[in-house]
Amino acid sequence: MTTSTSAFLTSLFTNIVIFAVLFVVFLVLVKRASLAVIYYSKRVLQGSGAPDPKSVGPFTWLRDAIRASDTELAERAGLDALVYITLFKTAIQIFGVSMLYCIIIELPVNVTGGYYEDFNSTPDVVADPNKQIQFTGFDKMSMGNISKKSARLWCHAFACYFVAITAYYFLWTNYKKMSDLRALFLGGVTRAAPRQYAVLVTDIPEADAKTRHSQVDSFFRRLHPGTFESATVISKYAKVEKVYQEKEKIRKKLAHAEAVYAEAQRKDVEKAKRPQHKVGFLGLVGNKVDTIDWCRDQLAALGAKLADEQAATTNDRTINSAMVYFNSRAVATMAAQSVHAKKAETWQTQVAPEPRDVIWANLGIPWWEKFVRQSAVYGITFLIVFFFMIPITIVSGFSTLDNLKKFAPFLKSVFNISAISAILQAFLPQLALIIFLAILPKLLLFLTVKEGIASIAHANRGTAGKYYYFMVFNVFLGVTVAGSALGQLKQMTKNPSGIVDLLGSSIPQQATFFITFIALKTFIGNGLALSQVVRALIYLVKLKFLVKTEEEKLAAWAPGQFNYGANVPNDLLMVILGMCYAVIAPIILPFCVLYFGLSYVVKKNLALEVMVPDYESGGRMYPHIHKRFLASLFVSQITLLGYFGIMQFTATPVLIPLPILTAVFHLYTKKSLETRFSSTAIEVALQDVKEEPSVAEVTAAYTPEYMVNESVETDIEAPPSKAPEIYRDSEPLTSNSLKSA
Repeated sequence: MTTSTSAFLTSLFTNIVIFAVLFVVFLVLVKRASLAVIYYSKRVLQGSGAPDPKSVGPFTWLRDAIRASDTELAERAGLDALVYITLFKTAIQIFGVSMLYCIIIELPVNVTGGYYEDFNSTPDVVADPNKQIQFTGFDKMSMGNISKKSARLWCHAFACYFVAITAYYFLWTNYKKMSDLRALFLGGVTRAAPRQYAVLVTDIPEADAKTRHSQVDSFFRRLHPGTFESATVISKYAKVEKVYQEKEKIRKKLAHAEAVYAEAQRKDVEKAKRPQHKVGFLGLVGNKVDTIDWCRDQLAALGAKLADEQAATTNDRTINSAMVYFNSRAVATMAAQSVHAKKAETWQTQVAPEPRDVIWANLGIPWWEKFVRQSAVYGITFLIVFFFMIPITIVSGFSTLDNLKKFAPFLKSVFNISAISAILQAFLPQLALIIFLAILPKLLLFLTVKEGIASIAHANRGTAGKYYYFMVFNVFLGVTVAGSALGQLKQMTKNPSGIVDLLGSSIPQQATFFITFIALKTFIGNGLALSQVVRALIYLVKLKFLVKTEEEKLAAWAPGQFNYGANVPNDLLMVILGMCYAVIAPIILPFCVLYFGLSYVVKKNLALEVMVPDYESGGRMYPHIHKRFLASLFVSQITLLGYFGIMQFTATPVLIPLPILTAVFHLYTKKSLETRFSSTAIEVALQDVKEEPSVAEVTAAYTPEYMVNESVETDIEAPPSKAPEIYRDSEPLTSNSLKSA
């Protein structure tokens, strides 16, 4: 056994042990009734409560996750969550079926190839015939163990077609199923959602702020007589939102102070002291005041100020956008997909995002400015993707131990301790890389929002697309190409004529690195996700030292939703690794199936029991995922064409139809299915529903919380002590529901 194989097995064993420890932690913590809010967040918010710990077995979560159908998952977690889970299911199907050929038939062909045994004895390939190149057991199971021009390569050519046809079948089947579920979601609901009666209108021609409402009203009443109901002209909400957030901060501070004082009174009424704080910077300087009295005075003043800002916002700060409401879903659907004015750049309409999904600050940006912003953001993204290593090198350079000694000489004595020095030298550069990669999705989301996108869901899709390109170029291509080339750089320099042979022999060797990477993500990533240990610890610390009110307690365990902008690209990276190495190194396939299989049940459990969506876009992410699957397949086919050329396979042209077929399949699915996600069919919108929202309900849904008039008396009331019933027929449970509790 070579050292590399031993290192891989050691790493794999370590990952399995860590997963086992995290699983045991999960089994212990899930039995604690006090942590039901962590592991059964949805049930607690719904009001049904967590199950009896005695009835929860070690694999109850697994059984429930496997049994839950797609329809049940969509009903309980929303269509967006179902789309994300379908990513894992599709990958399991493609890689699982591909294993039937690649492992059973192709793998034995690779193992008995015998090329690597003879490689070191070939002097025209290696510059120094006395220096042998070591190959691991994994390398000998790859396509690289086949001799050039060998008839065995026909087995791999058939594998290329087998993987491609398998991918086409399952991608089409799941795309069709998801489009049908989306139609059911939009059409066959018990109670129609407000967004189905609203249309977002942008680029309204310039008009006086005081007359803009009548301008919008008259325009749509003339074009849609009898079906147009009303419109809400959107305003610049920045100032009123700032006052509202300040008021909310004071309200929470008051509730906290009252809870602290009440607790002190329960302990000792006579010695209980009212909370005090300083009014200066960060509460560290300035006069000391009674917190409760001060907060009540501030709330009274801010309540009046908020009312003034709301009036000014409605009357004087309107922008060139509006929400238009209709009394028919079909008419709203047609209006959202129609051109309304002779000048197409004016009165532009689109399907209104869900109320929770709207980015209000972006709605007033004119079309030409969006184009400029989008171009600038794409340019910045290009620089980030292609010049990523420059900031990483700089940050890593600053994070070396020698540089830290220069920048922090007062810690030199600590750095000189051998144990600490060894740890810092081993982890500082990697830590810098991890921090940068953690910041990158947030940076990409910030840039995407700055494009002028109208909804959070759209911004997450844009972020996922940018991050996917980054993953492909810097992780997949970076490791594959750079690892293959740099690993043999010395031999290439001495013997340029052997470059092709060296690359051909070293590209399959990168599969070992990627298998190790997949194993790490499989066990540690899913172990942390299942155990929720980090979230549980944070909650317990807050509960012990910070939480005083029910509202603070709810905020302490608020689960949030899946981070689609970061999670989807990370999972799609595993797809492209599986696609590209399925034929070259088929041993990667069992690890891919294990990754996606474990991720499927863990993420499905989270979707059913824990995660609470911030919004519901109706599965708009699925076309993005489908296209990235095809992009991964296309890249793998181009890679294989090049690799078969390196292998001097005389029948390489038989693989040329594959990327063409993938492109045709993409165009076909784009034409036949993608439009079902970008717009709503009139046939779907015409379906009857049992209950329709009133115009007042639709208008209220699209009224930001900071524009809702409230009396001063209700401003200072403490929030209710129990989360209300917040499930509705057509609206899944959301983390925003915490705000109403």
